[in-house]
Amino acid sequence: MLASLATFVVASVLAAPPSTLEAARRDEVTALAEERDALRRAIDEADAASATATRALTTEVEGLAAELERLQADNASRERRLPVGERARASETQQRALVELVGQMGTWLSAHDVTVDDGGAPSARLPRRIAAALAEVRRRGGLRVEDDAVSFDRQGAPQRGAVLRIGEVAAVAWNDAATPLLPTPAGLQEVAGVPGLRERAGDVEHVRAVLHDPDGEADPEAWLDPTWQTTMKRGGPLMWVLLGLGIVAGLIAFERTIMIAWIAARWRAALRRIEALAHADPEARARGLAAERSWIAAPLVIVSSQSAHDLEDAHGRAEVEERATQAVIVARERLFRRLSLLSLCAGVAPLAGLLGTVNGMITTFSVVTTKGTSDAQMLAGGISVALLTTQAGLAIAIPALIGHALLSRGARRVLVAIEQAVLRHIHGVGTHDHHPHPDRASPQASRIAEAAADE
Repeated sequence: MLASLATFVVASVLAAPPSTLEAARRDEVTALAEERDALRRAIDEADAASATATRALTTEVEGLAAELERLQADNASRERRLPVGERARASETQQRALVELVGQMGTWLSAHDVTVDDGGAPSARLPRRIAAALAEVRRRGGLRVEDDAVSFDRQGAPQRGAVLRIGEVAAVAWNDAATPLLPTPAGLQEVAGVPGLRERAGDVEHVRAVLHDPDGEADPEAWLDPTWQTTMKRGGPLMWVLLGLGIVAGLIAFERTIMIAWIAARWRAALRRIEALAHADPEARARGLAAERSWIAAPLVIVSSQSAHDLEDAHGRAEVEERATQAVIVARERLFRRLSLLSLCAGVAPLAGLLGTVNGMITTFSVVTTKGTSDAQMLAGGISVALLTTQAGLAIAIPALIGHALLSRGARRVLVAIEQAVLRHIHGVGTHDHHPHPDRASPQASRIAEAAADE
């Protein structure tokens, strides 16, 4: 219709202009009449289309209503055809669930020492048991005093007396001491490290209690200052390995300190005795040198026991120097004995501590994976325990490294003093000259001099 009207209007606009006014009027009247007729035809067509759509929609709704009635009738027919046995089984299932629920409520009441009238059918007993359970929950959730309760002191000795219960989350011995109590598998036990408090302010009494999770495990000794045993237990098995390393390092450092100081004192005494023999007659000198049997004086005894003629001779001097070098090597081994083990302990201790920390962090993050990060205190506690091994490893390694450095320095000083004395007696160098005379140097003497310079 709208297309016809548009065509008509366009045709009227594009028509040739009339020659006279009367002809233009007639043309306008004709155009308006045609436009009126076209509008009437369009309205009639729209009414017809609307009526057709209304009839189609009405037919569809009536069909859906009929289908719904058919389905309802079919469901009702199926329900009527449901066997009696199925309905009986459904009723039995409901009855068993009811009996099971009544039994669970009875078990809970018996565990909490609550008695209730159990007469009648399960459907009649269930409301009474639920009411009794709710009453017990309300009673346990408030303040109550148990007059004849058993608790245990810090030594584990049982004691009877009144106990103030604060719901299920705290308990206090209801006496003058008012010691906080915590539940353990054996019963209520005094909390170690938390003093009791019971003060009256008018009609109100203030007590100190330790809260705990009823579903968790309470530790009555958690508030004690940590001891070395608890620290070792918290750190895990590697803490015992670190303790062993620390004991070994300490024993080595102690033994080496005593031995190096003793060796240094023996060397000074032997040096004084041998130098004093330089002015004695040959027989007394030989007896005195023969009396020096310690390994610390052996290098100096070897060179001092030789005559000047032997030292002037190149072959004799080389032999003496070789024997003296071997004696110095023996002295070196004795002086630096077990210091390498001390260095090993200093290097292994921090690595073992780091290994313990890595194991602890793996355990902590596995707990975070399963339980999440909602409990920041638990996460921080796990990390702090994991870092205990690193702390212990560093506490062992730092003193061990310092001790190794000091002991090595002390051993080197004694060794240098031995080498200087040997060079001085072989080549006649001064007290402060560590190198032999160029004209009298030999490979063995050079080895001793280089060792002295390196130390």
